[in-house]
Amino acid sequence: MYRLRRYFAPGAGTEDAGPVVLMVHPMMMAADMWDVTQDGGAVGILHRAGIDPWVIDFGSPDRMAGGMERTLSDHVVAVSDAIETVHRITGRQIHLAGYSQGGMFCYQTAALRKSRTIASIITFGSPVDANAAMPMGMPAGLSADIAEFMADHVFSRFSIPAWSARIGFQMLDPVKTIKGRLDFLRQLHDRDALLPREQQRKFLANEGWIAWSGPAIAELLRQFVVHNRMTTGGFTVNDRVVTLSDITCPVLAVVGEVDDIGQPASVRGILRAAPKADVYEYLIRAGHFGLVVGSTAVAQTWPTVSQWVQWREGEAAKPPSVDLMYEHEAGQLDRGGVPLASRVAHGLSTTTEVAITAARTAGAAAAAANKSVKSIAVEAVRTLPRLTRLGQIHDHTRISMGRLMTEQARRTPHGECFLFDGRVHTYEAVDRRINNVVKGLIEVGVRQGVRVGILMETRPSALVAIAALSRLGAVAVLLPRTPTSRWQSSWGRSPNCSRTRRTFLPRRIFRYTCWCSAVVSLAICRFPTTARPSTWKRSIPTR
Repeated sequence: MYRLRRYFAPGAGTEDAGPVVLMVHPMMMAADMWDVTQDGGAVGILHRAGIDPWVIDFGSPDRMAGGMERTLSDHVVAVSDAIETVHRITGRQIHLAGYSQGGMFCYQTAALRKSRTIASIITFGSPVDANAAMPMGMPAGLSADIAEFMADHVFSRFSIPAWSARIGFQMLDPVKTIKGRLDFLRQLHDRDALLPREQQRKFLANEGWIAWSGPAIAELLRQFVVHNRMTTGGFTVNDRVVTLSDITCPVLAVVGEVDDIGQPASVRGILRAAPKADVYEYLIRAGHFGLVVGSTAVAQTWPTVSQWVQWREGEAAKPPSVDLMYEHEAGQLDRGGVPLASRVAHGLSTTTEVAITAARTAGAAAAAANKSVKSIAVEAVRTLPRLTRLGQIHDHTRISMGRLMTEQARRTPHGECFLFDGRVHTYEAVDRRINNVVKGLIEVGVRQGVRVGILMETRPSALVAIAALSRLGAVAVLLPRTPTSRWQSSWGRSPNCSRTRRTFLPRRIFRYTCWCSAVVSLAICRFPTTARPSTWKRSIPTR
């Protein structure tokens, strides 16, 4: 029927782990709700406060033999048995904590045991008086009729699968559900922002929901909704009549101001149902699930619960935010339990926040899209002509480096062709130098198809010479840097030596090898004065 989890058992021979809290989950949620995250879960926070947390796990009924035949009484008896087990192991009184329907189990178990071995009861959004306030503000008479029909004709035959429980819970607050989805989508690009809440998101999206057995739901509806047995007449547990008036241990009821399931008026019914107990309340502004999971729970709920347990153990003062529960006047709350103005304000604020966030996201997306479109347009204007031209190149297409230089000089004469030695050379200047070198090459007899060896340093002059040969249709053969003696020996053995003539450059001898038809000295070509190679390198003044 159940399993017990003890997260931080003390080692052998060590002292006990502190006050004991046994936490009970509702039928529709998995026991993992108490430790959804390591740092922000109830188990971790209580342990850091010096408390020994225990969790009762009813498991998934649809995955266990006979699980879908469980009744409400089976769960109450299981909690009572778990209390006996924990008390036997630890030797301490048990602080019993339950969320939503789990809190109802705590009340019923304490009444069944007449508070024996129970130090206190802590409940979170657990309704007691069904007639005081029904979920979502439904009229009590109508709710009772619907609940009776569902118990007699629906849940006596069918159970509720996990996916149906999840959808039903999310539909209770659709605005918050949509807001959570939008927040998740907006942060998909930020892994660090999503990781801290990823376990909680997965828990609420799928993993945290379990099936309800039909008999248990039917018994819940008949006893506590139709007949309101928690406050009037008592209820039965395995044919034994039990009443909450048998509770004598202290009670702390955590009340959510905007809780539409365990509404404040219904939760405060424990004050009338358990007149022998000291009943306290802790009022926080949170919804039903936000009482135990989320930022509000981490910052407010669990620190207060820890201080409550320590106070009841005599180890600390009473939490300042915990007060004795008192009877509220009928006019203070509407029949729905949550004040109408509070409900409307909460809904409007959440809707407004979602709308503002969506508008900001849409605006940022539009601005980013506009910037992207502009960038793409500018890049397209610059790139598409090049891509089109590349698409027209085939294996038989003739390509001339000199011609490309001329086209660029006509298109962007003052554009930067290259940077060398701290000086920018424009397309116009490079093209003009190429033309001058072409004239000199023609003068010394270079023609189309001639292979010309080039032995030069890597500098603008070499690039201009190669481009000039390309413009003439000659073939530039780049000679490796080799000692002069090797060139002289190659000169003597070259079979083309008789068909070529030598030309000399100052301080460097160019000789022919078998792969060259001619070597031309640019120094003896007749160039215009402004284009002679000796003037191409402009000295940079020193400072």
